[in-house]
Amino acid sequence: MNPSKSYRMPKRALVYALIALSLQSSASPTESQFPRLVDNTIYSTNARVLFAPESSCSGSTVGRGCGKRYDPWDLETYTDANGRLQTYHRTSSWGNQPHGDQIRSMSFGFRGAGLQVYGAPPRQLEQLGQLPGRTELCLQGICREINTQEMYDFVSDANQDLPVLLWSTDDLVEDRYHRLEIRLLDSSIGKEPVHAMTVHHLVYQEREAMLPPSYEPSGREELVHSTYYDTNSWISYSPSTACHPSPLGCVQYHPWERVMFALPTGHNQTFTHTSSWENDPSGENIRAISFRFRGVALYVYGASKIQIDRIDDDKKYEHAHQEICIDNDCHVIDTHQMYLNIDAQHVYEPVLLWSYDRYPSAVLRHVQLRLLDKDSLVGHIRHMTFNRFVVKEVRTLPSRRHPIPGAQYNYVRVDAKSDLVTYSPSKDCVRNNCRHPYVPWEKQLYVVPGGMELSYYRTSTWDHKPKTNRRSWEINFSGHTIKVYGAPRPYLLHANHAKQEICLDSRCQPVDVEHAYLRVEPDVEHYPVLLWSMDNID
Repeated sequence: MNPSKSYRMPKRALVYALIALSLQSSASPTESQFPRLVDNTIYSTNARVLFAPESSCSGSTVGRGCGKRYDPWDLETYTDANGRLQTYHRTSSWGNQPHGDQIRSMSFGFRGAGLQVYGAPPRQLEQLGQLPGRTELCLQGICREINTQEMYDFVSDANQDLPVLLWSTDDLVEDRYHRLEIRLLDSSIGKEPVHAMTVHHLVYQEREAMLPPSYEPSGREELVHSTYYDTNSWISYSPSTACHPSPLGCVQYHPWERVMFALPTGHNQTFTHTSSWENDPSGENIRAISFRFRGVALYVYGASKIQIDRIDDDKKYEHAHQEICIDNDCHVIDTHQMYLNIDAQHVYEPVLLWSYDRYPSAVLRHVQLRLLDKDSLVGHIRHMTFNRFVVKEVRTLPSRRHPIPGAQYNYVRVDAKSDLVTYSPSKDCVRNNCRHPYVPWEKQLYVVPGGMELSYYRTSTWDHKPKTNRRSWEINFSGHTIKVYGAPRPYLLHANHAKQEICLDSRCQPVDVEHAYLRVEPDVEHYPVLLWSMDNID
């Protein structure tokens, strides 16, 4: 090339040159440019930690096999130096079969760059009169024996009440799935010393997830918390019925039970619960709670601690392992840990089991709570409770907020018998036989204290055809606020409330009628019950 002449670089070569220049000018990536490693603590009560075998045999009789089965793993609870309850799982060498298929073991699967395994505090084994057992640790199929006794011997006197680090590694391939298994190698027969294997918790390191930013409402929006109690018709419980096999065939029962509970304030509260008895977590009949929501945050609550304590007088209540799935993105809930250290002043409050606050606002999502435990061979019955969902929703602000200072307002009461209210259908037919039609809406009279006679209208689900002839009432109005009232509680003919929804300008939402009646205080029970309201309507 002649340097005295100008030279125009071809466009393609120019692009390549710019790319090469940008690569050369940027600094080599450092650790700070990637998400940092964070610790994830998994307690032994977590469903991701698996213990084997499910049951052991305590003895046998000639020709009859196992005499009695028991759980070889015990869940132990103790109080630490700070006054908080802690848990760990423990098994012993008594009855262990280290060379058979009944060897006692723990397994855990994870993705991460490092892992630490902790055993019970030395003081706990000392109080039980057991020695640390010999264990074998296998990671990705490579096994080595762990000198557990040596780990405990190194613990200083000042740390006798702290969990013991049994094994650790920090050189794992972080994006690969790893499987850890720890086995007990000791066995005890007769008067031999009993050795223990314990699992207190595990800590693994993984890259911190890059979370989206929290939703920031615009100037025309506001964030509101909407509560959906267990009585809400938008929440479904499956299966609705289950089958218990018997010599006479299938005996159907309802696996879900709703419990009402009186609070010290005089209000009633409910929760819904089921158990692992005859649950099938691997099949279509897994017990689950389903709900659809549109919002930027979701909070899931279980029954309060006092409610659980009072339905279980023997104090043998076992929390079920649970899983929450949001659009098939699933997470395990360690329910036992959620209830373990609740302060005395909060025992009447529902317990927060799970939350997430970074959803896009416009997406309709499906949430499902699942019971992971199955029917137990050794009599464990584990319980799952549910109290409410709370959704943080985005609402558009009205063009003006009421009340407006200086404005005059009129409050109009419309009785159920008013001509402004239209009831549909005006007539119905029994099973589509219209030779003898009937009126599905019935006027019900009642007399309040003081002798005044009042009325309300009622209908029922008997012969209801929601797809072809849905029963409803309708009113047209102009105004910025509306309140809908039901009949006073003492004058209801039936305690069972039908599932209902209310639609305002074609936008529908459920009416939790059952919960509205639960809130009624005794001193106002003769008054109509507020079922639903809406204000700041354009």
